[in-house]
Amino acid sequence: MKPNIKEHFTNPGHSLTEVYGSEEFHCDGCKTPGNGPRYRCHTCDSTLHEYCGVCPSTLSTFMHPQHQLKQVIRTQGRRVNERLCTLCRDEVEGLFYRCADCDFNIHPLCTKIPESVPHPLHPTHQLKLQTSSSGRCSVCKGECTSWRYGCGICSFDIHLECILAPCETPTISRSMGAPTTPAPPPYGTTDFGPHNTNNQAQGTGKPSKGMLSKIIYSLSMGMLTNLIAGGITG
Repeated sequence: MKPNIKEHFTNPGHSLTEVYGSEEFHCDGCKTPGNGPRYRCHTCDSTLHEYCGVCPSTLSTFMHPQHQLKQVIRTQGRRVNERLCTLCRDEVEGLFYRCADCDFNIHPLCTKIPESVPHPLHPTHQLKLQTSSSGRCSVCKGECTSWRYGCGICSFDIHLECILAPCETPTISRSMGAPTTPAPPPYGTTDFGPHNTNNQAQGTGKPSKGMLSKIIYSLSMGMLTNLIAGGITG
């Protein structure tokens, strides 16, 4: 059992306890959305992601193997310029990790994203988190211009925004004996990603604020693996 937190430096003088709930909340540590387990102060209703409540002061990540990252907190009064999370591209506010030498910034929750994931559209190999390069997303057919999951051997890529989109596994053509992949679901049929017209930031062609953080949270909790293991792929 995870321990209760008696006090956290983001909210000194207040006791936090671990609680469970399905409703969405706003983390007062990293300032991004969350759901599921969280730490809460019942006096002032301050809430932290479960991970933000216990994340270490320094850590290493495969996304920036050159240096350890240091935990920092950015307050409103100390802001000089905008800083973006290297992974999800939302602004970093409050609690985050930073490599000052390389100007690498990342939300605590974003450090939990898995390096490799399985995907039903590409059962041959696991997909590895990679930085941007030329290629097209195999789900939405859009160009990949930022971090994505891909297979370098097969030149297969999927946007982070599309990794949890409903899809069907490839089927075998009876006439040709070759796998064929059904067309991706129409735009707006999934709750995740910029290609959902309900979630697309107006006029920007990018995910709305906080959308990728929700996807990353789901990945860190093993949602994609659970869906595949349970046979739910569409």
